[in-house]
Amino acid sequence: MKKLFVFAIAATCVVAACNKNPLPTPEDETPVAVQFNTKTIDASVTRTRAAVDAWTGNEDLYVYGFAVNRQGGADDGAQITLGSGRYDLNNPFINNVTAKSPASGTEGGINVYAKDTEPFYYDINTSVVYDFYGYYYGNATLSTAVKANDAITYPITIDGTQDVMYATTDKDVDVENATTKVESYQAYGSWAARRGVQPTLNFQHALSQFTFNVKKGAGSYTGTLTVEEIQIVGSNKGNLTVVGKNLGYVAAADDDQNDSFKLSSLNIVPVTNDYTPVDGVLMVAPNQASVTVKVTMGATLYSPNDGKIVYEFELPANSIQGKTAFLAGESYKVNIIVYGPEEVKFDVTLAPWTDGGTINYDPDNDNNAPAA
Repeated sequence: MKKLFVFAIAATCVVAACNKNPLPTPEDETPVAVQFNTKTIDASVTRTRAAVDAWTGNEDLYVYGFAVNRQGGADDGAQITLGSGRYDLNNPFINNVTAKSPASGTEGGINVYAKDTEPFYYDINTSVVYDFYGYYYGNATLSTAVKANDAITYPITIDGTQDVMYATTDKDVDVENATTKVESYQAYGSWAARRGVQPTLNFQHALSQFTFNVKKGAGSYTGTLTVEEIQIVGSNKGNLTVVGKNLGYVAAADDDQNDSFKLSSLNIVPVTNDYTPVDGVLMVAPNQASVTVKVTMGATLYSPNDGKIVYEFELPANSIQGKTAFLAGESYKVNIIVYGPEEVKFDVTLAPWTDGGTINYDPDNDNNAPAA
């Protein structure tokens, strides 16, 4: 019933020599350019008129990198925890730089340039280590970033067709690739990179995805039904945090929750013996306990409302065992049975007359009767 999608992009970052630092001096001090590569990942989706299930070389990926601050600023000081001044947000190492995705598949190289075709290099001081982040938003609309408390958040407007993603790294995993022992806190910097430690940006889907199948229900209706449109009604405004501790998409609290996410021009004629898959998916704000779904159909032999029938129903997450909300990065398949209009039929019965009593009327006994 669900699929969890994760994309990975690896960054091989290696540079020049060192000066005073708590890490061993590298054996080779030749500067080496930063090179970003993807790692093989498991990602698939059945029907993707909008979702990203493989890179095409046309996706614009955005990358941030920040040097990690230390207590007191000392080279060998303890790293400041995230949310407590770990970064100088106004002085990024890599500042929202755009890179094209790999040409195909889920792995391959990408180019992240500091200027023109000039690559990035790590600081020559090997005590300087970095954190890296990435994101992808398709053709959604972003507003000016809000920067505070080691976090960067973009107000964003979606329409259900954008596969919004965010990415960060897992240092514990990446140091396992080291040629010699490297601790997690030593990543990512020139010393660790020279020992084979490469930062991997794991792209994760920020929204909940819905796919649909339709089937015609049994009934006496003999006309033809055509599913024309399926929509989810909800919030199209949110906040996408791309740097910081709590990454991901959160729906705007002040939105009216009455926006429509549509799959239109479907023209599906459902049959009764099996479900017909709907081309395309809808991606909406996650962490909702339920979503409102509308299905618009055309019906022959039906004249009201210009032959249009609209089903509207609430789809609760708890209809799936163990679920209390629709989660980010999960895909939900919705099977819908549609019914045509039923003919209005009348049964006519004639009740027998019943004796309601007898009334005798004699004008001579009526004081109100007119005089002769």
